[in-house]
Amino acid sequence: MQRFLQGMRDGGRMLARNPTLILIASMLLALRLGTDLTVVAANTKRAPDETPSQITRLKLHQPITVALKAGQVDKYVLPLREGQFACVKLLQQSVGVGYFVYTPDNTLIRNEDLNAIHQSEIITIDADQPGNYRIEVFWDYGRPQFGNYSIVWDKLEATGNNPATKAAQLMGAWYNADEPGAVVAVLQNGKVIFKLAKGLANLEYKAHITDTSAFELASNSKQFTGYAIAMLVAQGKISLDDDIRKYLPEMPDFGKKIALRHLVYHTSGLLNWDTTMFSTGYRADDIVTMDMVMKMVANQKQLSFNPGDAFAYCNRVVAAFRISSLDRNSRVLRRLLK
Repeated sequence: MQRFLQGMRDGGRMLARNPTLILIASMLLALRLGTDLTVVAANTKRAPDETPSQITRLKLHQPITVALKAGQVDKYVLPLREGQFACVKLLQQSVGVGYFVYTPDNTLIRNEDLNAIHQSEIITIDADQPGNYRIEVFWDYGRPQFGNYSIVWDKLEATGNNPATKAAQLMGAWYNADEPGAVVAVLQNGKVIFKLAKGLANLEYKAHITDTSAFELASNSKQFTGYAIAMLVAQGKISLDDDIRKYLPEMPDFGKKIALRHLVYHTSGLLNWDTTMFSTGYRADDIVTMDMVMKMVANQKQLSFNPGDAFAYCNRVVAAFRISSLDRNSRVLRRLLK
């Protein structure tokens, strides 16, 4: 028995060092058992539409519906030539997904999970090298933990050769005329070189978006607020270490200094205003004014943690300083918007 086991171990090591022996041994085993065995060697040539197992080659305009469960990773490839633009759409039918995108040399170029169930993830690729671009689709760690999604290679065309055509390609990939949309303008050297409004502003009334439609800027305004603060610091007009009550005297005294840097870096310990309002019965589509936000800020009784001790994303603090900026530093903001 010991000799038998030793022989098995020696044979296993020999096979591991020589893959050819594995192929021969498999064929002999098939013959011995009287069964059919299909063997694909590493250098076997494949037809153009064939790929290694567990990888699906996408075909243009041919959707695939897939059942996905937690822990599963589905792999797809699409062959592109250098200078081509491709768009792939992932419709999250009954499960949320995220995805990776890899170049032919196996470099990760995208890791995203932007939308929720019943919405689409839009994957755009500008091929800067020829070969198979790989997309890996995985469960997004939400609920449910299983369900269906569909994937389709939707567009293939030459990559735009200037900012205007590139913007048009992205808008064409992301938005449809009968769905929620957007309006975009591309400026170059102070001139508008591309402008497009596409999609619906209101689904119920089928109202289309125009270049005069009003949008809620939401968190996009944080960039302008942060930049305005940085300009004021650079000009020596304020310091990041200033107490916020210097600019917002209506703020309560929590017994601990909250500095401007705590607002900028979300380390103040103040509560998030939208979370607080939702807990009192407000909905996301209710009208909320700056006066309401400031009243909530002024009525907070205690901090969640000592300023600077932790990070907690907070809309309230940026909104508070934004009001101060509008009231006291409007000249700076006007310069930003010129």
